[in-house]
Amino acid sequence: MVMTRYQETNTYPQNPNIKAQTKTYSFSYEIIQEGYYPLSPILVYTFPSNKYKIPDKYIVKTTFGKRSNQQIIKCSINYINNKPLYHIEFEDQIVESKKSASEAANLYQDALNKIAQLKNPYKLHGSTRLNGIEIFGLQLQNIKKIRENKHRNHSLKPFNQLANSSQKMRGQRFGIMIKDFVDQNSKTLFNSEDNVLLKQVLFSVNNVQYIINYGILDKYTEDL
Repeated sequence: MVMTRYQETNTYPQNPNIKAQTKTYSFSYEIIQEGYYPLSPILVYTFPSNKYKIPDKYIVKTTFGKRSNQQIIKCSINYINNKPLYHIEFEDQIVESKKSASEAANLYQDALNKIAQLKNPYKLHGSTRLNGIEIFGLQLQNIKKIRENKHRNHSLKPFNQLANSSQKMRGQRFGIMIKDFVDQNSKTLFNSEDNVLLKQVLFSVNNVQYIINYGILDKYTEDL
């Protein structure tokens, strides 16, 4: 459970359904397509008061409203010419905005009011404004972290495209991470008086073997 001013409940990505609740509203989301965050400077944010990142190739089905008047809509965001296009499908209609998620949400609400007015012209219909961030689920924290982790992994240059010096540096960092892990966890398996030393690590990248000798960390050799 992720706690912000939204109470978020989910096991995403194992389950595509996410629930988010504020003091006054409850939303259910079904993530159809997770999307990703474009690289800077293309990446767009919501307005500064929240400044949530806006994903590309993102599709979500949002359910909200009182049980007696529950609304289900399909929302998507796609970057067109490096600018997000906000798209909402409901019943047999579509609304879109190039400006913001909230404008798209309120175009949807306006269209809904017109439909209701046609069905019952003598009834007064409210002018409730919708929060586009909540309608599109841009505030969801767990899916945000997953997108960011994938972005970090994708942003690493493939090992075989690195210069020899950069390959050596990355290998040494990997070796340091392994040594730190062993140092931190050996105490759970050995007596504190045991002198546990990690002397060597053998690993391969793209079928090329590498050896790190600890104590001489800069002696990083490659077996071809």
